[in-house]
Amino acid sequence: MYGSFQCQQVPRRKTIHAIVDNYATHKHPKVQQWLARHPRWTDLQAAINRFVAETNNDPKPFVWTAGPKKIIAAVRRGYQVLDSFH
Repeated sequence: MYGSFQCQQVPRRKTIHAIVDNYATHKHPKVQQWLARHPRWTDLQAAINRFVAETNNDPKPFVWTAGPKKIIAAVRRGYQVLDSFH
């Protein structure tokens, strides 16, 4: 769709959540028609709203389980992976 991204890079069983601009492009009738023809693609806002609605049916308090050392280690691993792509 944009840049060098191709749908073939995402496994067919995965849903693709699109992040669109702040100018309501996703509300344009042509964009809505395109999304209707491509059910794998969904507006991220719709996914968030669905998650919130489903979570609110059986809410549970969030319990933080990771300590700061574990979080920092994960961030470092993430940077290493990102750096390996360049």
